[in-house]
Amino acid sequence: MKYHNNEVYFSCGSNANFTLENGTYKISECSVTDGQDPDKNVKPGNIYNFSSDGKMSFRLGRKASEDVAKWFNKRITIDNSTFGHSAGELNFAFMGILRLKLKNLPSSSMETTIEFKDIAIAQGHTTGRNNWWFSGRNCFNTNDNNCVHAIGKADDGTYYCAMVRRGGNDVNEYEIKSVEKIQPNWMEKMDGNLMLSQLSIPGTHDSGTKLVSTSLARCQNFSIRAQLYHGIRFFDIRLKYENSSLKLFHDNFRCDLDFTQVLDWCSQYLQEFKNETILMSVKSEGGDICDAFRTTINNYKKLFLETKIIPTLEESRGKIVLFCRINFPGNGIQLYDGWKDNTQFTISTDDYTFEIEDHYNTNESEKIDQIQKNIDNAIKDTDSSHYYLTFSSLAYLSDNTPYGHSKEINKNLLQYLKKQTGNEKVGTILMDYYNNHGELGENALVETIISRN
Repeated sequence: MKYHNNEVYFSCGSNANFTLENGTYKISECSVTDGQDPDKNVKPGNIYNFSSDGKMSFRLGRKASEDVAKWFNKRITIDNSTFGHSAGELNFAFMGILRLKLKNLPSSSMETTIEFKDIAIAQGHTTGRNNWWFSGRNCFNTNDNNCVHAIGKADDGTYYCAMVRRGGNDVNEYEIKSVEKIQPNWMEKMDGNLMLSQLSIPGTHDSGTKLVSTSLARCQNFSIRAQLYHGIRFFDIRLKYENSSLKLFHDNFRCDLDFTQVLDWCSQYLQEFKNETILMSVKSEGGDICDAFRTTINNYKKLFLETKIIPTLEESRGKIVLFCRINFPGNGIQLYDGWKDNTQFTISTDDYTFEIEDHYNTNESEKIDQIQKNIDNAIKDTDSSHYYLTFSSLAYLSDNTPYGHSKEINKNLLQYLKKQTGNEKVGTILMDYYNNHGELGENALVETIISRN
């Protein structure tokens, strides 16, 4: 074997208004192809320091093996990696803690050190060239398979999301394109006596569609787990019973996602952030799913709040609050009776009133007006038994896809919200592609909704 200085660089994006000062990477565990490091140069506990040039060097041989790839794939899912797929063969792979000291972040003119735990760095080999993988247990692949959003925490407790792009094959560079504040724990700061109807809550329409194969039915480019970290709290879940389990669908399009996986993600998140709550609307995309739904959630009883009325935030902390668009009277806020199609409508009971905007088959101009009308009404209405639910999404029309529609709608929504004075609630807003709004700061729309609390 022959030792090589395997060099990889961190750099800041060409449009970044921040700079890299220095950083460290501490290996916690590693895997190297047999025979490619007889001197044991790389081992757990090693710390690699880099300056503003971002350069790290790992002295190892280069030989691809399936064993290293299997080691890597056990720790990293396809949603966690810049490549967006499992590794076939790798030369070497590490897990560790990455710390970056950055200067002039948008939120601070001072130096900010951010720690990213469980970051995986690996080198592969394809068609005569080496390639570098950047992944992590708290990294989330976008539909651009060259990028991940990496979740990190600064020394002062502030959470950040860094968009990291890998270089192409034979390009040994990780480009930090953007870094922005996020609030994965934003509800813990809220008054627990407030009803959920009194909050401004960011949500997503057809939340589980990241992996849908066609752009006609795809409405999100982040997984539900990633959405949670970004601050999304209301999830629109559409289900079918297929092959003995509940799976997510959008109409007849498969989402390649089991409902139990969604519940596991929610459970893990609420264990990490115990003062948050998750609001979940459940709808059938074909057939009666009630028996299968009952069986499934019976296995997650402690995860769901038992309520049929709008609860307070304190009552909801650490739980999923169910909004039923299926005929499931056993638990949850009942929205099955009275739900109308492609319109603005009201559902009322003795305990609550829902004002719902859900025009989805109209033009963008009319939809923007309908969104703003429902939000205007939410701002004015102080009755805590009134819940405002606004879908800002449009379905595929002959001239555009959900992604195409979302840019203009989200851009207008963001501008409209920024113009509102005061901090009155705007209700729950369910968005497509919430990071697609034409302005800097991918999470700006979510953060603006949260700021209304």
